[in-house]
Amino acid sequence: MVDKNKSMTNLALGALILACAASWYAGTAHEEDKSPVDFVPITGLPAPNFMSAECVYVASERDLTKEELDQGTILPAPCYRDALYFGRENAIISIERGFRLNKVSPEVARKTRDTAFLYMAETYPRRRVLDLGLSYGADINARDKSGRGVEELIIKSDVVGQNRIDQWDLLFYLHENHGRRFDFLEKEGTFFWSLLSEADLPREEDKIIKVLDEVRTIFDLHSVVLEDSVSGLNLLHIAARGGSIKLMEYIHDNKLALDPWDHRGSHVFDYASPSFRKTLVENFGMKKPERPPRSPALMTSGEFMRAYLEKNSKRYVPLRGEDVWHAEPESDFSMYKQIRYDHNVIPDNGINPSLVIAEYVAYEAAEEIWHIHNTSRAALGTSRALGSKTWQDVIAVKENPGSFYGEALTTILKFNRNDYVIVSNSIYEDVNKKSSKIYQARDSFFPNFLGRTDVTQFIYYKSVGNMGEFDPCLSVDNISFCMQDGGEIFHHINTVTVGAARLEKNKNMVIEGYSYTHPTFCALLPYNHGWLYHGTSFSAPAAAAVEERLADIFARSASFPEGVVHEDILMALMLTAKSENLIDEKTDHIVPVYRNVAGIKMNDRCGAGVIHEQKAADLLSKMVKWTRHDPAIFPTQGETVRIDLNHYRGKKNQDGRTEYTYKVEQDGILTQIRAGVSFPTKKKGAALIQIGDRPAIPLDLSASGLTTEFRFAGHAFKKGDSIKLIVTQPMKEMHWWDKQSTGFIDLRMVQPESPISRAIQEITDQKGYAAPKSP
Repeated sequence: MVDKNKSMTNLALGALILACAASWYAGTAHEEDKSPVDFVPITGLPAPNFMSAECVYVASERDLTKEELDQGTILPAPCYRDALYFGRENAIISIERGFRLNKVSPEVARKTRDTAFLYMAETYPRRRVLDLGLSYGADINARDKSGRGVEELIIKSDVVGQNRIDQWDLLFYLHENHGRRFDFLEKEGTFFWSLLSEADLPREEDKIIKVLDEVRTIFDLHSVVLEDSVSGLNLLHIAARGGSIKLMEYIHDNKLALDPWDHRGSHVFDYASPSFRKTLVENFGMKKPERPPRSPALMTSGEFMRAYLEKNSKRYVPLRGEDVWHAEPESDFSMYKQIRYDHNVIPDNGINPSLVIAEYVAYEAAEEIWHIHNTSRAALGTSRALGSKTWQDVIAVKENPGSFYGEALTTILKFNRNDYVIVSNSIYEDVNKKSSKIYQARDSFFPNFLGRTDVTQFIYYKSVGNMGEFDPCLSVDNISFCMQDGGEIFHHINTVTVGAARLEKNKNMVIEGYSYTHPTFCALLPYNHGWLYHGTSFSAPAAAAVEERLADIFARSASFPEGVVHEDILMALMLTAKSENLIDEKTDHIVPVYRNVAGIKMNDRCGAGVIHEQKAADLLSKMVKWTRHDPAIFPTQGETVRIDLNHYRGKKNQDGRTEYTYKVEQDGILTQIRAGVSFPTKKKGAALIQIGDRPAIPLDLSASGLTTEFRFAGHAFKKGDSIKLIVTQPMKEMHWWDKQSTGFIDLRMVQPESPISRAIQEITDQKGYAAPKSP
């Protein structure tokens, strides 16, 4: 009797779902409706929810029973999509039977099939998936509201674990087996960016050449646009940047007429490494003529990026600089002052840095639009208060750099070579569970994703905090640490994490309670028409505007060879930040201060402290003078030393933990450490870093195993010094088919002759080292 009631309840629930769905569909379609599919990429269907009550059987490991099939319950479009994703043909049969039994109109059924089919084409293009959809009536000629067909969605899709070039085999399959045409390739820039922008050269040079040869059988290759009209980048620049001799030979042998200059006045030589420049000269007889004048419309970095994003990104946000000054401008940004410096010592460097406010917004909700307009306002107002003459060049775009949702911004950043670009991002990972559950449940990072972010050339300022009641700190194996965001983009090699502090009327500085532990430093919050901005979302763009202004004055250029680079500005901000007498809003007590391994004052709540733009500028002025006049000091050159743990065998210590020891192979000054540790899901441990015989410090690992640490900044390594990674649980055993990694440590270092070395000596009094307390 119980089973019968349960069965009747299930039937009633199915009927209710059917009635609601049919009612909704009836309101959106007509018998003769031939309109494009109501499909908007990313913002169309909700994110996959494979365990929803209506779709749970789709994700099960069993086939549907005859009784379940006989019920013919109609499911929402996302369930049809999930059935395609999992290849659950019986689930599709059930949905199709529901269409027939419940007399759903053909147009409604068609839209359901085509919506799922197009979604798969963009997000999960696999031959078996698309063939399954087609076999049950999806229309291969279907188009979304933007007029894009299956081919364009496939070629522009961002597929986890592969570059877009891997989608070309599927395109050729559709061409050969379904008669699909490639007319869309003649659209300006489509072929160029879809094929080349993510290619990993020279490793994938054979793939590119294969695709070019295939396309030649369909089109005259000379009629296909092989360059971008805004940037002027073309196949030559791609080949030079990737160091691909084969691709250069292909261009030469096929007599492809490509301009060696881009629209910024950069030659192919500027994209090539010194060794590859020699190859260009010796193998291809290429010579670099005198630099032509730049296009007047693209004189500055900001103008260039704005022109490109306006043309190529649907998520570009127009800003008018004067919008930030509607009310009380002086008081809103009074915590930031115009930077003073000696114009006789510091010449005009000709640098116009770009400041981009980048936030991926999934939905056009008023709250999210308000957010990006106000983070832009925080950057604009701070930039102007600091005395920037180009403060109106701040750019806003609803994309994430280096991510799957940032095609236009990511692409132009990837090919940036000569511009000083700073990106501020104030979107964090959405979490609503206990930190321990999040930490144990997430999969590990993918090194290829991390590599994809690193090739984009920019400085990345990221907010840290604001997750409501979520406490990121936890204890694993008796090791306490605080989780960082886990996405690969959040660990770009030039990431700077920013906490929030406020300046009170009595001049006390208070660290906001929502600000996370161990940021690089904190920045003071500006005001919004007299009201204090609330959130690290607004301290991050303010700090980014400080670096923008400092780079505007001090950045290195051809006319200013003694100028500084990002590592100089970063260390100047850390060395001059206010670390003492900061009040923690959480405890209402002054935060304890310690000295790190290099003697730099730090605290757990604000990193190096609250930045002071004028003190940083004064130190940078000194660094320029030292570089100019001291023969023992040379302009800073930064590099990343990768320690791949796959090549090291760990040893058990007396505590039962595994240690991986690396001997540093060169002298250098550390500016930051980035690490990745891959533990098995649900069996994750903690990790510590130990430098020499100093006390080991717990790493603030993210749920993906990535971490970016500044607590070791300033340490001077000597060749032969040891750095040790200690893990409390065994790391993953990797196989040849895995696209992950056991782990790595990246040491971001500058040479000992850098002015940073002398700056550290001057600022610190080297009174010794005290291990930081666990949070």
